[in-house]
Amino acid sequence: MMRARYFKRPVAGVLMTYSRGCAAVLTQMCEDQGSNTESVTPRSTDSASDGYHSDSDDSQQHPDRSKLVSQYAAVWSRAADEAIPALSALEPLRHTPHLKYKIIFSVVVLSFRAVISLRDRRLNELKAMLGVAEDATPEPCVTRLLASATRVLHTTAHSFPLGEAERTVINQVVSTLREYPCLSSCAALHALVAAACRAAWTISLHSPPLRIDTDFTPVVMNPEKHVRFSTDSRDIRDRRSDLIKSFVWPALMDGNRCVFRAVVLT
Repeated sequence: MMRARYFKRPVAGVLMTYSRGCAAVLTQMCEDQGSNTESVTPRSTDSASDGYHSDSDDSQQHPDRSKLVSQYAAVWSRAADEAIPALSALEPLRHTPHLKYKIIFSVVVLSFRAVISLRDRRLNELKAMLGVAEDATPEPCVTRLLASATRVLHTTAHSFPLGEAERTVINQVVSTLREYPCLSSCAALHALVAAACRAAWTISLHSPPLRIDTDFTPVVMNPEKHVRFSTDSRDIRDRRSDLIKSFVWPALMDGNRCVFRAVVLT
C-alpha cells in the first residue's frame, strides 16, 4: 500500500521550478520508488579515473584545465567509494536499488546549477552596488570590472564559502524524496555535495568554463563519451548491452571535446 502511494505521487509539481535537465534527473529518481528488484552494487569496468580523457600534449599546454578534470574525477571517486556504499546501507533505499544512482547523478547536476546561480548573483550584486541596472548593456568599464571580479573569485575558489549552494542542493534532493528522511542525515551524501559544489564552482569560474553534458537522453554507448558501470556479473546481458538505461555520472565537456566520460548503466 505504501509503495503504491509513492508511485502515484505527482512529481511534476515538485519539479516545475527546476531546469529541464535537473527536472529529468529528479523525475527519474522518483520513478524508481516503485521498484522492488534485487539490490545490486554496480562496479565500473574501468577504474574511477578511466573516464578521464587527456592527451599528453593537451595536458602540457593547458595544465589548469587538466587540474579541473582531475578535480572532477576525484569527486566521482568519492561518489563511487563512499556515497554509493553509504546510500546502499540505508534500509529505506534497499527496496529501490537504482534510486541511489539517480541521487548521485542529481547531486552533480544540481551542484553545477547551484554554483552557477550563486556566481551570477554575486556578480549582479556587485553591479547593483555601482548602480548598474541588471538588464542594462554594460559599459566597457563595467565589463572589465566584472572580468576582474571573476578572476578574484577564481583565485579564491578553494576557500570561497559555498554553504548556500550546498544547502540548496541538499534541500532539493531531500524535498523531492521526502519519503526518505534518512537522506538528510547521510554524512557521505553531505560530503559528496560539498565536494561536487567545490569542483563545480572552480570549473564554472574558469575561462572559458568547462561544462557538464546536459544531454541525458538514453542512447547507444559511445566509447568516446560513455563508460559502463556494470551490474552484478551474473547478469551477462547488462555487460554486453550497448543500450544506456540510465546515467550515474555526467560527462565533462571542454568545448565539443569530452574530457571525462559519463558513467552509465546498461
